[in-house]
Amino acid sequence: MSVGAIRAGRAYVELSADNKKLIAALKRAEESVARFGAKASELGAQFATLGVATAAPLAFAVQNFAAFDDQMRAVQAVSGSTGAEFEALTAKARELGRTTSFTAEQVASGMVELGRAGFKAPQIDAAIASAMDLSRSTQTEIPLATEIAGNTLRAFDLEASEMGRVCDVLTATANNLSQTLEDWGEAFKFVAPIAKDAGTSIEDAAKIVGTLANFGIKGSLAGTAFKNIQLKMTDPDVQKRYKELGIDVVDADDGSLRNMADVLRELGAATASMPNAEKLATYKDLFSTSA
Repeated sequence: MSVGAIRAGRAYVELSADNKKLIAALKRAEESVARFGAKASELGAQFATLGVATAAPLAFAVQNFAAFDDQMRAVQAVSGSTGAEFEALTAKARELGRTTSFTAEQVASGMVELGRAGFKAPQIDAAIASAMDLSRSTQTEIPLATEIAGNTLRAFDLEASEMGRVCDVLTATANNLSQTLEDWGEAFKFVAPIAKDAGTSIEDAAKIVGTLANFGIKGSLAGTAFKNIQLKMTDPDVQKRYKELGIDVVDADDGSLRNMADVLRELGAATASMPNAEKLATYKDLFSTSA
C-alpha cells in the first residue's frame, strides 16, 4: 500500500470519527433545546398563574368600586344631594364601611332606603349609623331595617337626630319580646296612622305591640288590634263605659285622649277581680269583637 493510500485511509478514519462526534454533539444540543423548551413552558404556566393571581384582587377591587359607585348614584338620586352634601354622604359611607362590619356598598344601600323615605342628605348623615346598628343588633337585612326605622321616625314626627332613640326602642322590642323587627314593621303599618295623633309615644306603642306579641298576636294582627282599641277609645259610648269602671279616657284639662298604655293598665286593675264572663263582656264592649 502506498503512502498516499495510507494518508487517504487515515483521513477517512479521522473524518468518520469527527462525524460521529458531530452527530453526538448535535444530539446533545437537541436534548438541551428540548429541556429548555419544557422549562420555558413550565415557567410560562407559572407566570400565567401568577398573572391571574395578581390580577384577581385588582378586578375584585374594581368591581366593588363600581357597585359602591352605583349605590351612591342611587343615594344622590333619591336624596337630591349635590356638591358638598353628596361628598359628605360618600365620605360617611366609606367611613362606616371601614370602621364597622358592613361594607361601604351596604351602608350606601341603607342610605338609599332613607332617601326613599324622604330623608335629605343632612338627615341621612345623622341617621345612618344608628340604622346600621339596628340592622346588626336585630340580624335584619340593611334595607328592611333602615326602611322600618325611617318609617317609624317619620310617623312619630321625630327629628333625624333621634334615630338613635328610635333604633334603641326597636332593638329592645325585637330582642326582649316575642317578635322580630319585621313583626314590628308589619304591625306598625296599622299603628302608624293614629299612634302619633292619639298621643302615644314610640316607647308605649312598642310596649303594647310587644305585649300582644308575647300572647301570640303579632304583625298585622297586633297592629289591627292596637288600632281598633285606640279608635274605640274615641267613641263617646265607650268612654262612658270606661267611666263606669272609674277610668277617664279623656284628659279633663284639654280634652285629648289619655295615654293608651295608662288607660289599659288602669283597666287591668279595674277588671282584675271580675268573674271571667263579666270580664270578657266588658272587653267586648270596650274593644269590639275583633280587637
